[in-house]
Amino acid sequence: MRTLRDDRGFTLAELIVVMGLLTVVIGVVYGSMFAMIQASRVSDRQARFTNEVASPLLVIDTFIVQNSSIEEAAPYRIVVLTDRDLNNKKERTTIEARTDGTLHLLTEELNPQRTAVERVLQDWTISENNANVAEGIPLFRYFAAAPDEEITAMGSVSSDARSLIATIVTEHGDRTFSDSRRIQFRLRQW
Repeated sequence: MRTLRDDRGFTLAELIVVMGLLTVVIGVVYGSMFAMIQASRVSDRQARFTNEVASPLLVIDTFIVQNSSIEEAAPYRIVVLTDRDLNNKKERTTIEARTDGTLHLLTEELNPQRTAVERVLQDWTISENNANVAEGIPLFRYFAAAPDEEITAMGSVSSDARSLIATIVTEHGDRTFSDSRRIQFRLRQW
């Protein structure tokens, strides 16, 4: 005798196998999505670090290394003279960490007597989330001939300084990012 088979549904075993496979697929998708979100956060953090710390350090390095003299020095501000385009006209560059949380750069071309500004070459906020002033961490620390001989009397920086350490601090959310760079004065005449 032949039994008729009822094809109207799934057996309990088939449903359990399908549910198990579905759980595995959902777990893989969730794990991949979580990994991508974490990678995106790391990428955002690195981009912030580059925009707010590494790039401004590079800009500061470029101007400081070319200085022929220091007009003014302070922990959060420096004013240097350069002739970066070699046209025998001095440029005055001011780099300053401000209390409003910005890091600002101003470059002015001076007249031949250095008594007046002929034109503004750059007026630029190089970082909008600077925390040096808020955290009490100096933007600039000045050093004499010996690398560990820090100059604390700002009046003697223009004659005695041979290098400086620039430190940039920025905050995003609950994270603080910072980096430092020692910059040697290469074009100074002693």
